[in-house]
Amino acid sequence: MQLQLGTLLQDGKYKTGKILGQGGFGITYLATMKVEVKGPLGIIQTEINVAIKEFFMKELCNRDEYTRQVSIPSIGSIEQVEGYRRKFRKEAENLSKLNHPNIVKVLDVFDENNTSYYVMEYIDGGSLQQYVKQSGALPENTALNYISQLAAALGYMHTNQLCHLDIKPSNVLITADRTKVLLIDFGLSKQYDSDGNQTSSTPVGISEGYAPMEQYEPGGVSEFSPATDIYSLGATLFFLLSGIKPPKASLVLNEGLSEFPSLISDVTKRAIEKAMNPRRKERPQSIKEFSALLSSNYKNEETYTPYPTNSNETTEIIKDEVGQYPPNIRQEVNQNRAKWNWIISVAAVLGIIVLFSVQHKGNENYTANAVADSIRIADSIAAVEEAVAAVMDSIWVADSIAAVEAAAAEAAVAVDSIAY
Repeated sequence: MQLQLGTLLQDGKYKTGKILGQGGFGITYLATMKVEVKGPLGIIQTEINVAIKEFFMKELCNRDEYTRQVSIPSIGSIEQVEGYRRKFRKEAENLSKLNHPNIVKVLDVFDENNTSYYVMEYIDGGSLQQYVKQSGALPENTALNYISQLAAALGYMHTNQLCHLDIKPSNVLITADRTKVLLIDFGLSKQYDSDGNQTSSTPVGISEGYAPMEQYEPGGVSEFSPATDIYSLGATLFFLLSGIKPPKASLVLNEGLSEFPSLISDVTKRAIEKAMNPRRKERPQSIKEFSALLSSNYKNEETYTPYPTNSNETTEIIKDEVGQYPPNIRQEVNQNRAKWNWIISVAAVLGIIVLFSVQHKGNENYTANAVADSIRIADSIAAVEEAVAAVMDSIWVADSIAAVEAAAAEAAVAVDSIAY
């Protein structure tokens, strides 16, 4: 239940208007703020538009219709809700420390109605998500201009050991004149120390299509890595240019990206493919490196191997730092793990089987390197399955137990090396 239109907060300093957005942890209102303007000859009272975000967990909180007080009906949920409320205030504190033209500014934070609020500057053009839905896919130069601004904001954040971890078009506001974009919603952001270790405890969540594989894994973002935000930035660029929501990370891993619009330059396509590489270590490792890709002429095209291409946006909170995945996410993670465990198990069992399967056949000699290479070059689970089948055939022509033992060992190493 939201606050009624015209609700006064902080003794009338703020007055709420319509709802701008609502999620699992809060409600954002358009509001007015009373301010004083001082001139050489006097003072005038006026109002400016602001955005006020209220902490309200819709699944766990209630609101009294008359007093506006927020309550927690379940005694067992009180500690959990209060913990998230503290993190909500921490989000405001993190935002207030950031001073960048492409990051929304926090003006105030306060407690009232048995909950917490923070006040931000109001950007009147809506989100990039809304803009693209209304106008369609953007021209490449326009999209790159917006991405350049977001890259500058992220570069500033990363310099301060802070990762956003929820970059997506609905978390980017655009001004009414369509010239400037600003990053919002730091609810999942994490602060890291100088050694790259996490120092803040925020919810772990995913925005399907924009979150890379590591955000599905326990502890996947516990260490500082700009590459996680870079994946989401590349996915955002994909959306701006295509008007299509990017495929979820597991599909990118197994099937590659969807087809790009024909008018997009090869340089931009390759930058997106690099940014959205499922393997974190193979993505650009800094905003500077990603920006360089967008301006690169790719002189060494023959060495570049892109991932294969095939012809209501929400952030889903998947667990606390020590929590559990919900069934839908847990099923997907377990399926991916099961596939890789199967492959690694085959490689291990292979070493045992072949010791008892060696036969001498002519002068053909399949070396350890040949066996390993057949697996190492596979770029998908299906391809690895085929490679393993080929290896099973090859053991019949190995000329010694020593050769097969070496082949099995190398094959196990090769399989392990392709796991992201």
